[in-house]
Amino acid sequence: MKFSNHGNIDIHWTNNILVCRPTGAINLEGAEGMVALIEEKISGKNFKQWSRIEILDDQEVLGTPDAHKILKQHIESTVNNGCVFIALVKESPLNAYIFKEICQSLKIPVKSFSSEAIAIDYINQTYRE
Repeated sequence: MKFSNHGNIDIHWTNNILVCRPTGAINLEGAEGMVALIEEKISGKNFKQWSRIEILDDQEVLGTPDAHKILKQHIESTVNNGCVFIALVKESPLNAYIFKEICQSLKIPVKSFSSEAIAIDYINQTYRE
């Protein structure tokens, strides 16, 4: 049985930093739709390396187990396409745990920040091309 998409995402580039802000409860169909949008944003870029910021300030953002599986596959794909760092901003303890477990299993650096501006400054100082 196929369900309607649940969850939304705002995506934009700031130089070579992809900024993602998911909101709402995310189901499998919502996760698949978000992955498609993100991959579309990535496909036209030719960065040697890039970073990603996940702004998780919606404390209701939580995915189903199927959505978490899609997230891991997606993060692996982004690493294979040049992503070298993931910043987490204003995440809940559960979201931090989920992202950090995925990133550690894929050996991609991940770090938490209190604001998008601080995360961008860190990335610009640490991951210059």
